Amino acid sequence: MVDVVLPPGSSPAQTVKFRLQHDTEPQSVLTIHNASEDGLVAFKVKTKRPDTYLVQPHQGLIEPNSTASVTLVLLQEERNTLLQMDTIQRRRVNDKFLVQSVDVDRSFYSRSERRSPKEMASELSRMWKQVDRQSISSKELVCFFYRDTADEVQQLQQQLRQSRDDPEDSDEKEDGGANWATSTQISAHEPITRSHSQMQDAITLRKKYDELMAVVAQLTMKRDALAKDLTTAQQQLQQVTIYARDVWEALVQQENSGCET
Repeated sequence: MVDVVLPPGSSPAQTVKFRLQHDTEPQSVLTIHNASEDGLVAFKVKTKRPDTYLVQPHQGLIEPNSTASVTLVLLQEERNTLLQMDTIQRRRVNDKFLVQSVDVDRSFYSRSERRSPKEMASELSRMWKQVDRQSISSKELVCFFYRDTADEVQQLQQQLRQSRDDPEDSDEKEDGGANWATSTQISAHEPITRSHSQMQDAITLRKKYDELMAVVAQLTMKRDALAKDLTTAQQQLQQVTIYARDVWEALVQQENSGCET
């Protein structure tokens, strides 16, 4: 139904990479392509950890043979937590995204186009609740977190040396790692503790952001429609120009023939 194009260098193909740096919030951009020649598609990007990631936009409509870009941002608090982990520990963090898509008819698009951005977002959310689950296509993407390549290699070499130098402790370290992985995966999916006011502010900002993204999606679709109308108008103008020239040449020829007579 749709193709999800990951950033260059993503390997395997269903992995989303986040480069961890101290001075910026890591992000990755997905490009969702509607490969259909005539059908509209609605998409939605979900995560089990909405307090850890910002997905912008998290849903929208895509015209036939068009694309939509979705930015995935890892928020600062979780980035700091991941920066404190070593390479092996980060491998145990099992974060994922789910990209869903479904065909929609033109009547839905026409109704949504006439609505305000907030109403359009509500209409999309309502549609997702009512749509037949069998008609939804889903693609799961696994997150991969890394620092600079040299840093990753150095950490792995250090861990290998420790494992070789302390063979008696290797079982204890593996057990400790296994326990840590379990607790990490549990804690990694626990909501970030925030005060009530901070949570309310975050919810308000997210709603405003979703409304803004709905405006952007709506304007993008209108821009594409206007571009098509402009192309059609230019073609019609060219045809009228050719027709007018032919008529003018015919009149000139007729006038010249009359003069000769």
